[in-house]
Amino acid sequence: MTTLHAFPIVAGGDRPASPLRQSADGFLWGTTCPDTLPGQVTTSVFRMTMAGSFTTIYRSPSFNTCLRSVAPADDGSLVGLAETQVISFYFTSTSIFALPEPGS
Repeated sequence: MTTLHAFPIVAGGDRPASPLRQSADGFLWGTTCPDTLPGQVTTSVFRMTMAGSFTTIYRSPSFNTCLRSVAPADDGSLVGLAETQVISFYFTSTSIFALPEPGS
């Protein structure tokens, strides 16, 4: 087994929140969420290569949202599911999101 990327273990840091999905161009795509209570860090979308080059593509401006999945669409945009905290510390509202093609 070869480690391609390690997420640091720090309070309030990000942790993987979705399975990796591979796009036709070979990139691996995933999302992160806070590893502690919501509201401490934001959630993000990342891509990486099979060689381990890791890039954060998008970081949510909302502290109460967790991006639970992401997949590249045929037009190059990214689509996925997001959960939003609306009551206390529970994610209770789910929506579908779309992001423009990275780099556009």
